[in-house]
Order: sequence, then C-alpha cells, then structure tokens
Amino acid sequence: MKVFKNILFVSNGVREEAEAIQQAVHLAVNGDAALTIAIICPAFDANLDEYQKSYEAFLLEKMRQTVARAKS
Repeated sequence: MKVFKNILFVSNGVREEAEAIQQAVHLAVNGDAALTIAIICPAFDANLDEYQKSYEAFLLEKMRQTVARAKS
C-alpha cells in the first residue's frame, strides 16, 4: 500500500461525507500523515456578511463533528 505523508481532503460541506472522512483519517493515522481539510464555500454579497460568518461557522462545526465521529 502506498504511504502518504500529506493528505488534503476537499469538501463543499453540503454532502454527508462521514465515510470519506473516515477513510482519510484512517490513511492519516496509519501512515503517520498530516490531514488537512479544506471546505470550499461560495462568496456572499457584501450586504450578507453576517450570514456568511454564520454559514462558515456551521460548516466548520459540521466538519468537526464528522471528523470526531470518524475518529471513534
């Protein structure tokens, strides 16, 4: 099996990605690799700045929960 030292997981935060995250965490742990997660979301209009901040916070929390479940 190929060993990876740096793993990048890219998400748009919309789909349920628990299985994919679990695989990425498994690869990172087994290979003693760094796992970086990038969540890509659309830019909001300037007048919706408040909504963008809460949307980003929601995406981050959702990803934290998914990673926590994947680790257990």
